[in-house]
Amino acid sequence: MEELSVLDYKSMRDNGDEHLLLDVREANELAICAIDGHVHIPMNDVPARLDEIAEWKEKIVVCQCRSGKRSQSVQAFLLQNGFTKVFNLTGGILAWGQEVDNSITPY
Repeated sequence: MEELSVLDYKSMRDNGDEHLLLDVREANELAICAIDGHVHIPMNDVPARLDEIAEWKEKIVVCQCRSGKRSQSVQAFLLQNGFTKVFNLTGGILAWGQEVDNSITPY
């Protein structure tokens, strides 16, 4: 499974590369902080809501959570279900806040 550093992800965003940022945290976590442009589907809801992201099966999907563990599980699930270009954001939103956007509130 492929990891994507927050600096590489920032470059992807800055370049305008087409991708889906899938935030798999819970709603209460999302209320604390978020990366703009995300689609929110909590980890436990992903299996029942795959149809909402089906158009991304052959496009780049970047999975993101707080620290990268839950998103890695979702990454594996998506790959097992026919998605072909799925990356896990290494370190999650905590790393994003430390290395890219200091306006992110750590929790």
